[in-house]
Amino acid sequence: MPIASRLACGLVLIVAIASVVTQRAAAIDTPAPRLLTQDDFEYLGYYRIEGGELGELHYGQGFTHRYVDGRLRFLTLSFFGNVPGGGYHLVEVEAPPLGETTARVATHWPDIFGASGITGNNGAWMGLWFEAAQDRLWTTWAVDYPDAEAEGFTKSLLVRHLNDDGTVDDVRGPWGLEGVQQRAIYGGVAPVPSWFQTRYGVGPYVVGWGGYASRMSIGVSLGPTAFAIPEPTTIDNGVDIPSAQFTTLADHRGGTRDDDWFLHGTPEAFDRGVRNADVVNDYDTGWQSPAPDGLGRWVWGDSAWNTGVWIDAPERHGFILVPKFNQGRVWYETSTLHAEGQTNEVQVFDPSHLGDVVEGRRAPWQVKPVTRWDLGALLAEHGFGRARTGNGPDGGIAGASWDATTGRLYLYAIGGARQDSIVFVLGLRS
Repeated sequence: MPIASRLACGLVLIVAIASVVTQRAAAIDTPAPRLLTQDDFEYLGYYRIEGGELGELHYGQGFTHRYVDGRLRFLTLSFFGNVPGGGYHLVEVEAPPLGETTARVATHWPDIFGASGITGNNGAWMGLWFEAAQDRLWTTWAVDYPDAEAEGFTKSLLVRHLNDDGTVDDVRGPWGLEGVQQRAIYGGVAPVPSWFQTRYGVGPYVVGWGGYASRMSIGVSLGPTAFAIPEPTTIDNGVDIPSAQFTTLADHRGGTRDDDWFLHGTPEAFDRGVRNADVVNDYDTGWQSPAPDGLGRWVWGDSAWNTGVWIDAPERHGFILVPKFNQGRVWYETSTLHAEGQTNEVQVFDPSHLGDVVEGRRAPWQVKPVTRWDLGALLAEHGFGRARTGNGPDGGIAGASWDATTGRLYLYAIGGARQDSIVFVLGLRS
């Protein structure tokens, strides 16, 4: 080989080696984001929404936020039974300076379900998410007391565009997940970070969360659920997304079994979600807290509601739920649930654990929070956390929304001592 050719080859090899070294150095200099902890957040204050602005219940179901002409607004569904077009209306409130009362925006939407065949009146505890990139509002819902026909109904996901005049257009759906009952996905929707989509080959949205249902046979999950789905508008309205097109990231539905784990040891094929252990379970006494690992487990009435958000900041990340948990003795009496008290926990899940489920290294029921902290003191300060009767999100945090624009986490609490709703604001420390 001529000297010139050998020199050229040598230069190519040197450049290639240098490129590899540079890439490795960059990887070393740019560590992967660490998991979020309590110390990453600071309490900034709250917004108050007067109960009289939110219909007969004095609070809304479902919670999300958006910006209109640069102004922050919150969205919730609330029941208006004594006005024309009564039923569940979508209400939008505009955020003033922190600590001041939030005034309701004049425009609200009496029908956001269009001709889908679904109305707010035949669902309960809807999940909301406003997807700014697509300028559309998502809803999920579930029947709380289903008849025999509704027990097998799966379809609850809908999207639509909101118009300023109180109407909606481009209503699409409903969709369900094949083999997954609506109660397992009623909690809400969140975006999946692009890096997670690429690495694990999953869709751009995640639906799920988990919680109690009035009938344990219809897909209730005592512990979190999460399913990554494709863009739903590629699928016909009124059908289920085929199981081959969505991916399970977490699923504790098997944990509803009443096996006595103190007799059989730590479960090897099913489990319930992790929680604080300050509860005495009179529903299914084999599932007492603490469990053999020293941690608490979900009981009937524990739910994550509309509180799932995926925070993907440059240096910190995690999938967050803020479940509402019963405290003290919990029992069933006079045809409903009872608890001596209630609280909320912030729970941070490691995205790599969700990826482990995708790749078969972890069972769907083995997804547990890595970091947890209680919000009881903050809630008690504003009249939340009292004893409760019945099943519902009232009395604690019923929604969460992540604002990547400002680095703020909004937590929506309803049904406190005053008949007002409170939006707590937690800022991600710089």
